[in-house]
Amino acid sequence: MEPVAIPQSIDDPIHILLWSADEIVPFMVCMLTGMLIEQFIPGLAIGFIAVKFYRRFRDNRPDGHTGYRASKKIST
Repeated sequence: MEPVAIPQSIDDPIHILLWSADEIVPFMVCMLTGMLIEQFIPGLAIGFIAVKFYRRFRDNRPDGHTGYRASKKIST
């Protein structure tokens, strides 16, 4: 029997420009908040920093951990 190659990236989220779909949410929230309070450039800067911290949080945990934590907080 021949070994079968199993793809590792089949469940990865879609990519939008530079980030995956789950990384773009904190950036968009910060950017839109900056637009609402008329502080667009600081909102962009905070958005980039938020993505950096979110990426660090996500990469240090197993796949699906963020969704698991979100569903756990909703159910309690």
